[in-house]
Amino acid sequence: MSLLQAINPFKRLYNEQRRSLREQVHFPAWIALGKGTVTLPCTVIDVSEDGARIELASPAGLPNDFYLLLAEDGSRRRRCRIAWRSEVQIGVNYIGPLELRSPSN
Repeated sequence: MSLLQAINPFKRLYNEQRRSLREQVHFPAWIALGKGTVTLPCTVIDVSEDGARIELASPAGLPNDFYLLLAEDGSRRRRCRIAWRSEVQIGVNYIGPLELRSPSN
């Protein structure tokens, strides 16, 4: 047992409940709405094999399912479903594989 786990056993229990490890990142992304013609800028805060935590101005009106664009031109994207929402962040689960497309699609 690490010193941190001995000091804070609740944190240890919380981490053990995750299906996969999260990696902290900080990179720009976009949420595609409708048929992808409208995008909202956002920032990916952390990622895992199963999902991500995303920060944006207001997640209140977002649909439950959307595409997360990892390139502004839409050439790299991932279908996501919202797992939770807060005032400025959402947690998403991936519901499809990473899609690589030509920018004109």
